[in-house]
Amino acid sequence: MSWCSCVFLGIFIVSIHPAIYLYKNLNFPTLQYIKKRFRRSWNYSFLYAGSLFLLIQVLVACNQNHSQNNDTMIWISNGDVKAGILPDVGGRVVYLSLKGKENILTSDSTLWNESSAARPEIASTTPFKAYNGHIVWLGPQAGWWTQQNEDTAKRNRADVWPPDPYLIYGGYTVLSQSDSSLVMQGPESKYSGVQLTKKISINENGEVYFQVTAKNIREEPVSWDLWLNTRLNGYATCFIPLADTTEMREDAVNNEKKIKPEFSVSQGYFTLYPSEPPQGKEMRVGKYFIYPDNNYMAAFYNDQFLFFSFPLPEKEEIHPEQAAIEIYNITTHKPEDALLEMELHSPYKTLQPGEEISTELTWYLSEADTNLSPEEKISLVNKFRDKY
Repeated sequence: MSWCSCVFLGIFIVSIHPAIYLYKNLNFPTLQYIKKRFRRSWNYSFLYAGSLFLLIQVLVACNQNHSQNNDTMIWISNGDVKAGILPDVGGRVVYLSLKGKENILTSDSTLWNESSAARPEIASTTPFKAYNGHIVWLGPQAGWWTQQNEDTAKRNRADVWPPDPYLIYGGYTVLSQSDSSLVMQGPESKYSGVQLTKKISINENGEVYFQVTAKNIREEPVSWDLWLNTRLNGYATCFIPLADTTEMREDAVNNEKKIKPEFSVSQGYFTLYPSEPPQGKEMRVGKYFIYPDNNYMAAFYNDQFLFFSFPLPEKEEIHPEQAAIEIYNITTHKPEDALLEMELHSPYKTLQPGEEISTELTWYLSEADTNLSPEEKISLVNKFRDKY
């Protein structure tokens, strides 16, 4: 039922009450005759109660209809694995879980169905709003605002934050959809000069496949890589295949406000050990740039295990300021601030007009005992490595 219909029906129902009043108090002869006939078969109380009941039903139906119209989430599932996508906020994946489990991605669900007026404006001056989930950026970060002439101040400063609003807030058009798959296309970005197309599907085995393609929509070349960023709770434990620390660089410092995260490189894996910062420090934060030994990584959070599989570029194909895998972790004294970013970069390429680049990843979700030891976690990671 449309809002218009709801309003008119509500007015009609409410008008019954003054009509009843007139019916009970006016006394011209014809009405007196009608009232006598009416009393033989009806009681005023039934009329009042019936009209009130109908009004409540209409209001409930209208509210449900409004909620449905305001629900912009698209859900896909194979019955055992479920994913939720927000096409109108950067075409991002904000929900991923096994049946009966909680969302393993970090995303504020109160923002999913906010009004369109609350959505960020697509402008270079728009402040960053953390919808989180899984999003696609472009790399290198140092080039985010240097390949455009719309905001010359940002270009001249070579700003590295925030990302292109077309990529992270732009509305995506759904090209095709089924119960277990979705294809959607984003807007053309006047800042980055590309248009993204995303494909998400869940097969019968519960494997979640994600592919993104960027097309150069300008009449001159642009140079980018595709940067896939999956955000989890900051207290999730991640495992990156790495035996040689020379293939890793750390961007973290200890100072008056900050302290570095704790990590190890052992048993063939880089592993973070997230923890709250000590008293006197505001945050525990760091970023790690890694060229891994293999084309996978994994994370544990609560009772779920998330395994990533992806094409691994040659080291020489990665922009020197970035890495094939990047791990960002922050914790503060507020649990809601905790964030783990597990990021992937595709080869860096110069795209001629109309040319495209693509990359992909596959997620595998599994149950995991919350009391697994580090050795048992590594054993599960190796099991999935050998399987996939």
